[in-house]
Amino acid sequence: MPVNIYKRSYIVLNPEDKGCSFEGKEVSGYLKLEFRGNRGRVTAALQNLNPDYSYNLKLLKSNGDVVVVDFGALKVDDKGRGGGEWTFDLEDVKGSGLKWEEFSVILVEAHDGEKFLVPLVSQMNKKSSNWKSAYRKYLIKRESEESETHKEETVEEKKVEVSPAPETVYEKIEAEEDALKENLEEYSKKEENKEEADYIKYLKEYVNNIVNFLEEVQPFEKNLEGYRWWKVKTGYREGSFDHYLVGFVKDEKGDLKYIVYGMPGFFTLSDQPFAGMTGFVVWKPVREGFRGPRDEGYWLMHIDAKTGQIAVPIEPTPPPIIQN
Repeated sequence: MPVNIYKRSYIVLNPEDKGCSFEGKEVSGYLKLEFRGNRGRVTAALQNLNPDYSYNLKLLKSNGDVVVVDFGALKVDDKGRGGGEWTFDLEDVKGSGLKWEEFSVILVEAHDGEKFLVPLVSQMNKKSSNWKSAYRKYLIKRESEESETHKEETVEEKKVEVSPAPETVYEKIEAEEDALKENLEEYSKKEENKEEADYIKYLKEYVNNIVNFLEEVQPFEKNLEGYRWWKVKTGYREGSFDHYLVGFVKDEKGDLKYIVYGMPGFFTLSDQPFAGMTGFVVWKPVREGFRGPRDEGYWLMHIDAKTGQIAVPIEPTPPPIIQN
């Protein structure tokens, strides 16, 4: 992929194993993929996950020798909403020695200390072999290896005799704990500042990529005040739907306030992305006043530029349940 080409796509995750949903609701989610040169970024947005479980996002190569790459843990709040973001090298994904194209499945793994489930999955390569069978074999092998390691550690522990610590040692431990606590607090503040600086740097780079390398357009007959739009071609859909919009909205001071995504679609429930669960809750027609089920328009999602969270600054426009 040429260095200056930026590409974005979405992967819808499909429900797989049952057993770790939030309040009996069906789990759902999607992944946003961003590529530029050899760099990749994956952002996860998930719904209705039981927060009592731990979750990880993983890549699976199921053909030939099974390879599993763990992107890392997904954070899930007390309402079942989960997410995470990771960067990687397209030519060597997370040090695996494999290219992105060599992986066939991306999945969410759930575990509670005893059992493993796959509540969400997407099969990226439809020609791949039975991924679930391959993944089960991988889990069985891993469990066997961990069991052997635990046995070896237990034997070593029995060989070591521990003497009770004298009173002076306990006083020293308490002092070290206090110092460690102070260091951790200072480190935590530095990490928060670093994350904020990294986010601002990424945001500037992202905006520059859009403005410098993509086509600015005016998709609406009557534009929303203060909005500027750029078109991103995807190569995944047919005709006039083979793209999406990226928009920027600035505040009174000229600072970036919202990043807006526009997915082409009709004003129907079937065309609303993820039934509005991921923030696409506003529909705007291309031609002002044309709001029929076959009139072209865009479903819009707003992102708060400062927090990175979904925002709803415009009143939602739910589609009619019954179409004429």
